[in-house]
Amino acid sequence: MPWSRCLLTTLGFLQVINLHAFFWHVCPHIQAVQQRHLSFDPHSSMLSRRRDSFSMMVTSTGGSSEKEAATMERETQYFLTVKTHTNISQIQAEEWNSLLRFEDSPFLQHEWFDCLEASGCAVPATGWNPCHLTIRMVTGRGGEVAESDDPGELVAAAPVYIKTHSMGEFIFDNEWASAAYRSGLDYYPKVLVAVPFTPASGARLLLKRGLSQPMQREIRRMVGGFLQDLAKSNGFSSVHVNFCEEEEIGALQEAQPPYLHRTSMQFHWVNRNKDKDGLPYSSFDEYLSAFRSKRRIKIKKERRSIYEDAGLTLQVLRGRDIPDSYFDSDLIFKLYVSTIDKLFYGRQYLNEAFFRLLKDKFREPLCLVLARDAGGEVVAGTFNVISNDKRFYGRYWGCVAPEDIKNLHFETCYYKSIEYCIEAGLAAMEPGAGNSDFKFMRGFEPVHVHSMHHLVHPGLRQAVDDFLQYERREVSGTVEYLSEKSA
Repeated sequence: MPWSRCLLTTLGFLQVINLHAFFWHVCPHIQAVQQRHLSFDPHSSMLSRRRDSFSMMVTSTGGSSEKEAATMERETQYFLTVKTHTNISQIQAEEWNSLLRFEDSPFLQHEWFDCLEASGCAVPATGWNPCHLTIRMVTGRGGEVAESDDPGELVAAAPVYIKTHSMGEFIFDNEWASAAYRSGLDYYPKVLVAVPFTPASGARLLLKRGLSQPMQREIRRMVGGFLQDLAKSNGFSSVHVNFCEEEEIGALQEAQPPYLHRTSMQFHWVNRNKDKDGLPYSSFDEYLSAFRSKRRIKIKKERRSIYEDAGLTLQVLRGRDIPDSYFDSDLIFKLYVSTIDKLFYGRQYLNEAFFRLLKDKFREPLCLVLARDAGGEVVAGTFNVISNDKRFYGRYWGCVAPEDIKNLHFETCYYKSIEYCIEAGLAAMEPGAGNSDFKFMRGFEPVHVHSMHHLVHPGLRQAVDDFLQYERREVSGTVEYLSEKSA
């Protein structure tokens, strides 16, 4: 049975209830849970829930006797204070970025979110209402947070948006929304924990480095519960944690009720020669050696058509090597929007201001692959981002040539990019969503990507849970089959 029919058939058994229409405009109007206090013992892996807070006593130092120390232990508490922010600029960039690990996705950097919001791309007017979370540690006694001008130490943060649609997410829940409305339920607004317009996996709850693994898990679980309360208290239908890391799955499944686990599939290229014990490729020709003769000949022919027949040259520019004029003249934006204008289903999520802001705020991780004609004019290119741990994220492709140039898309998006990854010693390439057949035929491997979902309405939750069980089996079977084919 098709996935959509599976979901709609299950939803046919929903117990329909009448919910009043809820119109949400801006984040400051969020009710009830603007700020909450969660308390825990930083020296223990155990946490307990009491009423609407999490509490446990901790040992305090400085007592002159065992009896006094025991008294202090009973009285001193550590709290996690959760606060929402209606713009990423309300959080200091240095503090936010201090939570990032070396291997974290560059899309989690404060500067990337700032460019998205300051440019007007991810803002309430476009259906993205920022509601970012910061979680700070403070002290208190007797179940109360101590009054202090010190906001406390930042120990966690999360990029959160209240959404009034499902566009720009790339974990598709449109069928869920349609089925909900058919059953008389409002699906929007909803809570989303993600990076806008970016189908790249990464941490969704940023944690202070140095926390123990049990403590990390507990904080994730507690914040997962906070988001559930946020949705229920404000009449939002659901919480979605998209493109999360595997280590976040278990903690969210311990929430009450547990988040539902969804698996999807992407295709990633890995700089690993299976014929040489997994060592990185030494050249593009070595990468081609993994293909059968017919495929190798076809790829070489496609590449020759660009350089010999079309007379183009390709150039890779990174970070500070990218001229200011490419930002100021909107060259990058024009490449981006050219593809959208050619596709009837294309949606423009980004604007000129976004790409201009990148020049000063986010230039270092950028990488452009540009195709030039015989006169040196840029006729096509890709916009990419490279992480600290040497992952190449392909994001946008565009061609501004008067006529389409055959195979140019393959050359800029795949072949030249892979060749550069090999030359630069990069570990992997993530080209994003879509074009699965093209990617698989060119050596990209199927991988699971993960998301977690909480549905407030029990009937809708049950229907989605049934659907996800079916979908997980289908995705796992597909990944296993394609992995065997590519081995």
